[in-house]
Amino acid sequence: MNNPTFIQWSVLLSVFGALLAGCSTMPKIAPQASFLSDKGSIGIIWVAKTAQQKGEFYKEGSQMLGDLAISQGLADASDLMKRIRQEELKSEVKKRYTELFKSAFEAKGFTVKAVDECYIRGKLPEFNTPSGGKEGEFAEYDYTSIARELGVDKLSVLDVRAFGISRAFYGFVPTGSPRGYSQLSVALVEGKSNRLLGLYPLTAMTKNCEGDWNQPPEFAHLVKAMDKSMEDAVDEAFVLFFKQAP
Repeated sequence: MNNPTFIQWSVLLSVFGALLAGCSTMPKIAPQASFLSDKGSIGIIWVAKTAQQKGEFYKEGSQMLGDLAISQGLADASDLMKRIRQEELKSEVKKRYTELFKSAFEAKGFTVKAVDECYIRGKLPEFNTPSGGKEGEFAEYDYTSIARELGVDKLSVLDVRAFGISRAFYGFVPTGSPRGYSQLSVALVEGKSNRLLGLYPLTAMTKNCEGDWNQPPEFAHLVKAMDKSMEDAVDEAFVLFFKQAP
């Protein structure tokens, strides 16, 4: 095919593409009504794959793609990926999560310690469920040492699994326009026991970008969709955790 858009996205899939992670099967856990009234101290932290994680492109669909070698359209594809990867996860997390949760907990009388730098998921120890403990009762990773280090009773943990742009394909053929994509969870964790006090796992996708989204070099519609997916996901967790506030 000679369609530039087709070639552009084919190159993206071959060089940068990845299958979308499946929607989380973790159940939501609403915190008890007494959680916010108990107050105390809480640390606000976040977890990611790397400290420099940026936006990525994800493929929707079940068909894996073989290697491609398409030279045409490579410059456009590179421009698009370059722009997506200019969106730093750290700045989005601070704006959409850290500042929002910090203000809300402080308004409820908590002593808050917020950490701007992320904790690397691969460096966190997995938590060994104690004898008699139930599956899903504790956080997947052991956060007790972080709670001790921060000197807090509880932790609010944002775990970002994906952030960027997704597009549905059938084989090499796009079946829709791209859209913003975020996959994350927000957990409330008891510092001493690592017990889950609240959990909100979510995959958020914006509506497909309408109109002429393919506008280099800024790709403004796509960047806005990325940011909106992160905002929508965190906002839903925020409502679950703070909606029962008096």
